[in-house]
This record gives sequence, structure tokens and C-alpha cells, in this order.
Amino acid sequence: MKRKLALICGVVIWVLIGNVAFAGDILATLHNGNTLAFPYCWKKGSEIRFDAPGGTVGLNTADVQSLEERIMHADIDAQYLISKATEGPASDPFSILKDFLSKKRGITIGEGRPAKHNIPLHKTSSQGDAQLIAPVTKLFDSYVQAFKSSKGGNILVGAFVNAREELEGRKCYVKLLDIEKKAIQRQALSIKRLNVSEEEQAKNKLSPLFYLIYGTFPVSQEFWAYDIVCDIVI
Repeated sequence: MKRKLALICGVVIWVLIGNVAFAGDILATLHNGNTLAFPYCWKKGSEIRFDAPGGTVGLNTADVQSLEERIMHADIDAQYLISKATEGPASDPFSILKDFLSKKRGITIGEGRPAKHNIPLHKTSSQGDAQLIAPVTKLFDSYVQAFKSSKGGNILVGAFVNAREELEGRKCYVKLLDIEKKAIQRQALSIKRLNVSEEEQAKNKLSPLFYLIYGTFPVSQEFWAYDIVCDIVI
């Protein structure tokens, strides 16, 4: 049984981010400002569909502002990060994150581009004219730290992820959230595939497609949590 979103207010409450503790890894932001979360969805014709208690919900793609894969979520506020800030600027974010991974996990990031591998390409499942949309990444580790200098404060975030398809070309962001879990700021992040030896991949259960999604942003306003997301083209 499929029902239109406008007809089932009770189901909307179940999936709205402000009313449930992040029920899924796919985020749909509507033009009216609401954000919905679900573990997977599928596109059929001009609709994005997902399962909910009592049936299947359909969203018209014209009502969807963006569809994103959430890489990670963290409940941590700006004031706490500032209180734990490191003195000095984050002048070389990638080196800071490389050092973090080496010290915490014992993983060495090699120089240069990763070697090419014969990795079976992940193909999006489809049946008829329905296209399955599901997460293609799994978080391995994460980093967040505030830095302050005479020029002001910045926060460095990083997410180390295993991927089952190449992420080059995807656009990723950090989304700062207010106390009601609504996005108040979005900052573009960089994506870099990491060069890790096959021995360390096997030891740490890493995909040959091992990525770092990272970047810095100024502490310009209060926030209570953040998401790292990558866009999904529909």
C-alpha cells in the first residue's frame, strides 16, 4: 500500500529528524525545510519512495530539495569545542589527520596516489523502472578539533570511510545543526582517496577505496551537532 506524504501526518512525525534519533542514513530535505531520514529508498518515475509503518510513502521529486547520504552524525556543541581548542591555526589539515590516524590506529598513509585495483564496480540495483538508493560508505573513524589563533577560531572535521564505489566527483559537506537538529550552515568539504598498503588494508579491514572527507570552517555561530553528508544525484 502506497500513500502520499501529505495524507499521513503520523508517519511524517515518525521519520522527521527532530522527533526520532536519526532513523536512517539517507536524508531527504524538502523545499519546505523539513528533513526526513530513512535507511534506504528507491526512485520510481517521478517519486522517491521509502518504507514506513503501515506502508510505503511516496515523495514527488519536485518537492525534494536535496537527497544526501549521511556519513556520520555527532552531538557536540560549538562552545564545548571552543573550550577544548588547540592554540595555533590548523595550517595543514591533511597532515593533522594523517598523524591522528597513525597515532590512534597505527595506519600509515603512503605518499602519492593509491595504486589501481581491479575492484568490481558497485551497480545500483534496479527492477523495472525502480532504482534503489542506499548508502555506499561505512564510517571507519572520525576527528573533530577546534583551533584558535589571533585571527580567530576554526574547527577541523574529518571522516575516514570505507566505500564500495568511487567517491571522486561527489560533493560532500558538513552541516551544522541547531538544538532542534535543523541545518543552520553548510560548508563544502574535500574528498581524498588514501594510499594504504594491501597489508594494512587486510589488517584493519579497509576497503581499497578508503577515503578521507575533511575540511575546516570558522566558528561563526552556535551549533549543537553536525552531520557530514555527500550528495546523491536524483
